Parts: sequence; structure tokens; C-alpha cells
Amino acid sequence: MKISILGFGTIGSGVYEIAKANGIEIEKVLDLRDLEVPELTKDFNEVLAGDCNTVVETMGGEHPAYEFVKQCLEKGKSVVTSNKALVAAFGEDLIATAEAHNVRFLFEASVGGGIPIIHVITECLRCDEITRVSGILNGTTNFILEQMDKKGMSFDEALALAQKLGYAEKDPSADIEGWDTCRKTAILGWLISGKMPDYKAIPTEGITKITIEDIREAQSKGKVIKLLGVVEKDSYGNLTAHVGPAVIGPENELYSVNGVMNAVLVESEYMGRSMYYGPGAGKLPTATAVIADVMRT
Repeated sequence: MKISILGFGTIGSGVYEIAKANGIEIEKVLDLRDLEVPELTKDFNEVLAGDCNTVVETMGGEHPAYEFVKQCLEKGKSVVTSNKALVAAFGEDLIATAEAHNVRFLFEASVGGGIPIIHVITECLRCDEITRVSGILNGTTNFILEQMDKKGMSFDEALALAQKLGYAEKDPSADIEGWDTCRKTAILGWLISGKMPDYKAIPTEGITKITIEDIREAQSKGKVIKLLGVVEKDSYGNLTAHVGPAVIGPENELYSVNGVMNAVLVESEYMGRSMYYGPGAGKLPTATAVIADVMRT
């Protein structure tokens, strides 16, 4: 097996490391920086012209990731991605392109990092009827809310700590405003309904308005506040979705999910309630999910 990697940031370098450990040959690594990587190229056309059968996209963002991935699929190369922005915006189109060229477009790592939730929904529960999926899909916001709950920190104090520890970006808006969770919620909605919702139309609220008073009110009732992405399907197949802070008690399996961990609660006709828990981000957990997809191509 031979792959090329688009982007050599945190996830791309993790993919490189795990691929090498598993005997997967690296043909090209595309990055515009001057890196000490023997397979480095700054020219996408070299990736396209190569003879690898699978390309891993870890660039992030919608463009030029979409154009690069589309060309790879049209060239007869399967593509594996960790890019939730790409999948939420162009997933249906890229799946259709892959099918038209007899290759695969796989994206396990785009939701839940190292948690194999996409495989669970599309394979393990394929004979079941999933009616609702809810989850803590962003570790940064979960960490911030935990610090406010357990340490009594203000939102600004907890955010500053998350940034200091490397859990939050310098510009954390995608996380704290809920858009990261929103894109992942849209992908989960697509998986249970067969149609990708417009993530921009999903009602979305982040955690920036949560105050210590809100936290204490929840505590007085024995509850906690979590940022949840929720998608539901009715008996007619109609989909509804929303993202926002929710007050939940110990009866909800998501209550005890703390730190930067992610968890997805799936409710289905035959299985009932099942929860999938693990690291939702990070170099090696996410790269593990990427390599698992590589091995499926």
C-alpha cells in the first residue's frame, strides 16, 4: 500500500508516523513549508501524477482541499480525510465522484477524532433504524465548561487556560461559537438520513454566553451544562438538528463526559441507547482513525 499526504500539520504528521509504523509506503507529502521530510513536494501535480492508490487529505478548510480531493478522485485515487469542513460542505458531491470513478471517499476522522462513530453508524448499525444522535463533539468547549463547573472559573479564565494548554486555538471562534460542532452534527445527520443538511441552516449557539450563575443554577439541581449537537429523524424520515448548551442530569450518559473527551449517544429502534466515547481530537488518536480508513480503501 502506498499513500500521499496533503498537509503536514498536526494530523498529517501523525498519519505519517503511524503509516510508517504499519509498513505503509509514503509517496509524496504536499506542504508549502520547507520541511525535512524526504517525500516533500510543493507541487500538487506531483501527487496527482504519482502511482499511489490512496491520498490522505489533512489540510483543513474547504479550499483548496475540495479542488485537490475532487481531482484525486477523478484520477482514480481513493481519498481519506479528517476535514469536517470539507465533508459538511461537499460530502455528497465527493461521494458521488468517488462512486463514478470506482474509488472510495472515507472520512471517519472528521467526527469524534479517534472514536469510530461513522463506522458504527454506517456498518455496525446498518440493519437498525437510528432515530436520534446527540453528542459532545468538541473537546475544547467541554474542557472550558468543566473548568467553570469544577473550578469556578469564569468563561474568559477557562478559555485562557484552554489556550495555554493547547486545547484552544489563538482564534477559538469555530469552537466556542459552536460551528465546529455544527459541521459534525450535519455529517451525523447525513449518515442517518441519507441527505446532507445545510450546516449553515442548523440553529447553532455556542458557549460564550454561559456565566458562572448559569453553572451554579445547574449545580443546584444536580446537573451540568454541556454543548451538544443533536440530530433527530422522525417516522417520515424528516430530519431536525440543533447545536447549543444543554442542562443535563446523571440520567443522561453524556453527563459524566469530562475534559477534552468526546462522546456520541446513538438511539435506535433495535439497539436502544448506545454511547461511544474517546479522544475527539489530537495528533495520534485522529491519525489512527485516518489510517484505519486507509486500510479500508
